[in-house]
Amino acid sequence: MQLRNNSGQQADFYPVRLPFGEVSYRYLLEVLSLNGRTVSKRIFNRTELENEVNDRVNYGWDVTDFNTIPQLGNPVQGAA
Repeated sequence: MQLRNNSGQQADFYPVRLPFGEVSYRYLLEVLSLNGRTVSKRIFNRTELENEVNDRVNYGWDVTDFNTIPQLGNPVQGAA
């Protein structure tokens, strides 16, 4: 999913491809951009996605696209 606002911010949400090749639809990668430059990346679960999207849409962001190509990520990286 892709969300945009009128100040040049864009949030892209992708399914996560795990390091061993399987695709996890339980976790999603968010890439936040400002005027076309990546500002941050983070991985979170479906519940957090629903809350994040609802909040952004309530603040006037528009849904502009749907990203379906999984991106490489590791949701447990750094969890030790």
